[in-house]
Amino acid sequence: RHGKIKGKKIWDSYCEQQRYTCTKEHFINKWGEEEGTKRYENARIAFANAGLQNKFSTISNISQELFISLYNKIKNTDEIYFDKLNNEYVCMCSEHCYFLDFYDKTKNIVIEFNGDYWHGNPLKYNNDDKIIGYGGKCTLVKQQHKNDKIRKNEICEKLNNPTYIVVWENDYRKDKEGTINKLLKYFK
Repeated sequence: RHGKIKGKKIWDSYCEQQRYTCTKEHFINKWGEEEGTKRYENARIAFANAGLQNKFSTISNISQELFISLYNKIKNTDEIYFDKLNNEYVCMCSEHCYFLDFYDKTKNIVIEFNGDYWHGNPLKYNNDDKIIGYGGKCTLVKQQHKNDKIRKNEICEKLNNPTYIVVWENDYRKDKEGTINKLLKYFK
């Protein structure tokens, strides 16, 4: 509608605006320190609750296939969390609320299942490719990788340095049994 160059500038500006409106800084700038902080915390809680009720839009069937297969082989604790078992574990960090794809609370093991597209698998995407990142916002692959690293660091700090494992969708699709066997070594 606006042409390639102008349309891209408008789209990039929109993505940046959406990214900013979810930050604590935005809330404070709009409503002041006290009210902005209060509204930001309320928004985080509402987001967490909405996520628990609407997870179907962010959970992949293939990740659940992996987690069910893994769980059926370990079943040694009541404190394992993933969507199809008893919901994802919610990790409330200082700035973010994270839903852990798989969490064994007893052994303190986190498994994140990274979809090739959603997390920008480096075997398939270049750093400057655009994808949909956290919160449905357009982002560069290199920014998504940075976001994933921040996520990992905050989760590891909050959960006292768990064993943190990333499984890429591509790796699991290529060798399902091999992936499960590699993961089982962490549960022995």
